[in-house]
Amino acid sequence: MMIIGATLARIPFKTVFDELRLYPYTILKQLVLPIIAYYLLSSFIKDPLILGVTLICIAMPVGNSAVLFTNLYGGNNELAAKSVFITTIISIITIPIIVALFLT
Repeated sequence: MMIIGATLARIPFKTVFDELRLYPYTILKQLVLPIIAYYLLSSFIKDPLILGVTLICIAMPVGNSAVLFTNLYGGNNELAAKSVFITTIISIITIPIIVALFLT
């Protein structure tokens, strides 16, 4: 978390949301993939608790390790930090949507 914070601190706040290529990825990762996973997994997992936990795990934002790996291997750590930040913010909306659609 400190590496993500340090990386985001170097980026002007206005440019965090300017990375347009992250938005389709975020929608796919946090809405489309959990919806597809629900229909695929519901035929295999009969216990609603296990299915619910699995769906919530699938709908989680990008892991912090993405930034660590980009720092370690010389990748675009600003893009990785932006993706962690944006998916975390968007998950405030998407996780309750997934829960409301499939787990109530």
